[in-house]
Amino acid sequence: MRLLFIILFFLPLCLLSACASIGNTASPKPETQNSLAVRKLETGSCGLFVWKADASRDFILFASETDMAVLQKGVETPLTANGSISDVRSLAFTDLQGRPVKLQLADEQKIEGGARYKSGSLVMVTDEGWEQYISVVGLYACQLLKTT
Repeated sequence: MRLLFIILFFLPLCLLSACASIGNTASPKPETQNSLAVRKLETGSCGLFVWKADASRDFILFASETDMAVLQKGVETPLTANGSISDVRSLAFTDLQGRPVKLQLADEQKIEGGARYKSGSLVMVTDEGWEQYISVVGLYACQLLKTT
């Protein structure tokens, strides 16, 4: 009788503790962020830096010959250029899901080593199929001198 009591009492406790120790085995979601990671240009290379045109000035798009990324839902997402990126005023990309990402920049101001764009728009397609418009500003710059 005593053995039956031990089995009926302790067996469910052991099973419950085993279930509790398994935990969540699903892969963690990537951490969300407000801005892309810092980008440094190599000597002789050029790149386009794009920020939100609001008080936060979050860095949300970068494009160069070797690296293209956009911030989507707080996650850095690689992009593929649809054609040349030589005219940075109007660029078209495709994200990892095959959705279009379009960038239009305006109000160009030439500066030493590049150009500043005082206005523009970034258009991305959401998971639900809606176009999301973001007002942006940009900077196209070339790294002419070696940095340390």
